[in-house]
This record gives sequence, structure tokens and C-alpha cells, in this order.
Amino acid sequence: MMLKLCGSRALLLLPAAFSASIGGSIERSGSIVSIDFDVPRRGPLCVSVDETDSLEFVWEEWHNLHSMPDEESYAACDFSEATLLAKAAPNPAGHVVTTNGESAMFFSCSKICSRNGHKVRVCVGGYGEEENACSVAKECAADRRIDLRRRIEGFESGGTNSSGFSRRYAQVANDTILNGVIGNIIGILDPPEVTNDEMLKNLATTTSGSTSIFNTKTAKISSIKIVLIPVLILTLHVI
Repeated sequence: MMLKLCGSRALLLLPAAFSASIGGSIERSGSIVSIDFDVPRRGPLCVSVDETDSLEFVWEEWHNLHSMPDEESYAACDFSEATLLAKAAPNPAGHVVTTNGESAMFFSCSKICSRNGHKVRVCVGGYGEEENACSVAKECAADRRIDLRRRIEGFESGGTNSSGFSRRYAQVANDTILNGVIGNIIGILDPPEVTNDEMLKNLATTTSGSTSIFNTKTAKISSIKIVLIPVLILTLHVI
């Protein structure tokens, strides 16, 4: 994973290779999302991708590929205004489509759109697991809604809170930060416990010189507490 600063926001970029299997595969390689167009012949797919992604449709069977002009045409399997991208034939080499700033894209095969629901809804932009039209689309079963977005938004408003983190990673991010900060501070403030017997034994054998050293260390720890407790409070507030 990589953390990238973007203006007042921190974007966590997840690994470039994602894959999802649904009787075939939908895979990510860098900014190319490859969709096995044989898969939706058994029902629609809803796929969420990043704004910088390109789509690659590949298939082995005799499908054609159309770009539907809008959601209404997609829902009704109305090809009167559709754009033919690839004629009916196997296409293992793939057909690449760029997102071109679109927020929603719709694709279908005219041969079995009405009968089998052979179509793909693509939702562009947003952050991993952020709700969008693909995550709630009624035509796609829950296991056919695929989110391949890599970005996780964090630290909105100048990086002072985690309200922008996606649901999947928000708690993980907070826990990781808190555990690291608190663990380091507690290690300083609270050294390993000493049993009463050990303490009494040490005190009984302690000379005035060593007692002075002990008191000096105690004073240092107290000073550290005075400095670090406000830091801890501030850290928890920021997180």
C-alpha cells in the first residue's frame, strides 16, 4: 500500500493487482480493469473502478459489445441509440474503453441482453467501498457487485480527522495509529511492574547514593508525563 498526499487529503493507494472470480474473472493490472465479458451472459455485473482506469473487455464466445447511451437504454435493452464497439465474434485480445471522465457507463450484448441480462454497469470514481449506484444496483446480485477501486480517502479538512476513510479501512487505520502512539507513550510512562517483595528488597539494600539516583529517575519520569500527557490528549483528538 502507498500513502499519497493530494491537497488537503491523504489517499491510500491499495495494491495494483486485484481480482474477483464470478465463474470467470474481473482483474486489475495497474490502471487496466479486465472484464471477462463471457461472465455476464448469466446475469448483469456491476463494477466500480477509479477515474484513471481503462476497461478491457475480453471474451471467448460469440458476443458483440455495445456502449449504451444511458441507464434507461441499458435497463430496457434498447439498442436504437447504442454504439457498436465490437461485432459478434470471439475477442480474446480484448477491446479497451477509456472512462473519459464519465461517472457511469453501460455495456451490453444485443444478442442476449433481454433474455439473459447480458450487460455490465460500470461506476467510475469515489473511494473503496463508498456507496454508489453499483453497490445498490437491483439488477446485480450481491456477489456480482465488484468494487475494484484502489483509493481510500483520509484526513479531510487539512488532515485533522478520519471521517473520509472508507468503511473497510477506517477502524484499521485508527487502530494502527492509536496502537503505535499509545504503545510508545505507555512504554515510557509505565515501566514494567515490580512486585512489592522486589521493591522492599531493593529499598532495604539501597544506599543513599543509589536512592538519589532512583529519585532522579523518578523526577525525570514525572517530567516526561507532564510533557507527553497533553501530547496524547491532542493525538487522540486529532485521530
